Amino acid sequence: MIILVCPDSFKDSLNSKAITRVFSKEIKNINSEVNIIAIPMADGGEGTLDIINSNNDFEIIEGITSDPLGRSVVSSFLWDSQNQAIIVEMAQASGIERLALKERNCMNTSSYGTGIQIKLAIEKYKPKKIYLTLGSSATNDAGLGMLSAMGCMVYNTCGRIIDIPKGSDLINVSKIVVTEAFKSLVVGVEVFIINDVENVFSGLDGAAHTYASQKGASKEDVLVLDKGLQVIRDIVIEDKGINLDYINGAGAAGGMAGGGYAYMNAKMISGTEFISQFTKLEDAIRKADLVITGEGRLDHQTLQGKLVYHVAELCELHGKDMIVVCGANEMSAEELTQIGDPAVYALNEYNNGKFTDETTIRDLKKVVNDIFKNVVG
Repeated sequence: MIILVCPDSFKDSLNSKAITRVFSKEIKNINSEVNIIAIPMADGGEGTLDIINSNNDFEIIEGITSDPLGRSVVSSFLWDSQNQAIIVEMAQASGIERLALKERNCMNTSSYGTGIQIKLAIEKYKPKKIYLTLGSSATNDAGLGMLSAMGCMVYNTCGRIIDIPKGSDLINVSKIVVTEAFKSLVVGVEVFIINDVENVFSGLDGAAHTYASQKGASKEDVLVLDKGLQVIRDIVIEDKGINLDYINGAGAAGGMAGGGYAYMNAKMISGTEFISQFTKLEDAIRKADLVITGEGRLDHQTLQGKLVYHVAELCELHGKDMIVVCGANEMSAEELTQIGDPAVYALNEYNNGKFTDETTIRDLKKVVNDIFKNVVG
């Protein structure tokens, strides 16, 4: 029997490599004759560069940038010399895991550090392409922090430049000036935004209403942030003739996808499909008898193209059985049918919602035993 283990990370818990190791070891403990294909996965968020480079030999470039609160940090990006391409993971600089729980409030955070990374990468390597992976962001600044670091100038209603735009500044933005310095920086560079959400820019299905509360925003903050996104939406309509509320995926990473789409002429492509090319996921599913995948939270956002949804599509295509392991399952029975109605094992049913790395490891082992008891036989 061949079992493929291909989970995403569980946010604020174990990363996908650690989860894969636990599963692989426990499966072997139960049945040493099982052949295991271990492919840790990511969907654009934290750990994406590590997963991509585990299957390739790109150059890892480290540099100094700033975290979501402006503190100096070391982060990295990948240089693919063969294709003259840079791969930047926005979570490296602007990710929520850069912040302690008490620091998380996307009213106060900026994507400026990601802009520093991109600027340094372009200046040093003169790439033909930049791939910006989005996910696990701490921000809701419409990417204005990133654009400012790259040379754009953002003005408030008093006519002053906002040096490092953050979420709370959006509602007071009056104009976004694309400078010659910015134009010369990005000229000739093809930009791809890698994300796995379909949310539009603003409104009830936009960045703030969908994600800001997960990033520390209060109910009142969410309303302010969404009004700010509407301000930016209207500026983009005037500047570019683009309504970001009609662009699926523009709300990714607190609207960073929308900012990049509008001002960097970026194209948006699926994160799981992009990363699956590097990990050869489909080939592994084709070979496997059983596929075990998972993510931290199984919910309606899963159906917007996240890893589990992508794996489910490939399993259906190749006629493979799939099992999902997650931290919590919030999908309805009807929603589960959209991913093939797999067996689901949620860790919060094992630990009553009290998560630590130790309980996660313990309960993942219990899950493996239950899978063999209930499914494998």
